[in-house]
Amino acid sequence: MPLIPEPAESRYHAIARIAAGVALAVVAWAALAACSDSGSGAEATATPAKQLTRFEQCQREAGKRAGASCPRAAKTLAEASRDDINEFWDQAFRGGGRPYEAPADFVAYDKPIDTGCGESEPDNAFYCGKDHAIYYDVRFLGREFASHGEYAPVFIIAHEWGHLVQANLDLLAGDSLYSIDVELQADCFAGVYMQDAQLRKLVVEKDLDSAVVALFHAGDEVGTPWNDPAAHGTAGERIDAFNAGFTEGIDACMD
Repeated sequence: MPLIPEPAESRYHAIARIAAGVALAVVAWAALAACSDSGSGAEATATPAKQLTRFEQCQREAGKRAGASCPRAAKTLAEASRDDINEFWDQAFRGGGRPYEAPADFVAYDKPIDTGCGESEPDNAFYCGKDHAIYYDVRFLGREFASHGEYAPVFIIAHEWGHLVQANLDLLAGDSLYSIDVELQADCFAGVYMQDAQLRKLVVEKDLDSAVVALFHAGDEVGTPWNDPAAHGTAGERIDAFNAGFTEGIDACMD
């Protein structure tokens, strides 16, 4: 019997109705989110051929300036994905007869802030088990948005939610855990969510490409010791873990 059974097909339709507003937000992400590297909105510019979306405008700017970011667009993406990811895992845990505790808080920051796990770090997103909250540097997600596409920030949030899932399953207790195992399992859980989102037509192939590209660039350098306390896995290992969750479901993440 699976730890959390795979959801029945009827559940996808139920969640699709619940997430209808989120679906509209996802479809409109690129058009509605404001992009800039200073936090101020950048109006789309016209070309003779077509009107650029804000995402395309941001990508154009990213090509001109190193470190260009889309913080407001990234925050829109993160907020839109938050409710959908949470709803997915709430339904999955209910289906498995297990209690689920949603994050106590979901916090964007652009400067150091105090958290239950200490002061936040720049260029980071993390789940803090001490206060059961998820935090993300909005400029970090903005750069991922500008560099790798609008779904890269969503994958990052889905990965951090994977750590929250681990906490709900009591998988983070004990001193014998290695960082790489914890991180790859979170990638796997992110893949489980992405597969559900694809079935509900919230993502398309290019969105998945954004997630995979983000994984590729976030992989450890080749030769990083597997027992390094900060190891997350090489690009190949992280992509494999994501694919396992995406193609095989939750059980693949528990092996």
